[in-house]
Amino acid sequence: MNAETIKDLLEASPFVPFTVHLPGRPPVLVPHPDFAFIAPFGRAMLVYREDGLRSTWLDIPLITQIEPVDKPGRRKKGST
Repeated sequence: MNAETIKDLLEASPFVPFTVHLPGRPPVLVPHPDFAFIAPFGRAMLVYREDGLRSTWLDIPLITQIEPVDKPGRRKKGST
């Protein structure tokens, strides 16, 4: 995965929430573009949880899949 792909998803209009998958970790939901920040050199991404109290740093090259969701916490029907 690369930062440009994620930037395109964050800047899409209309925005579609998505879940980020990494090996050996639970999926991380990006419910709105304001909840995610890509580090200046594109190596890492900070994602705030919906409660606004917790955050998670993700190593972008380790992302194995990005999956769109229709509502926070639910996968879109037909997604693999």
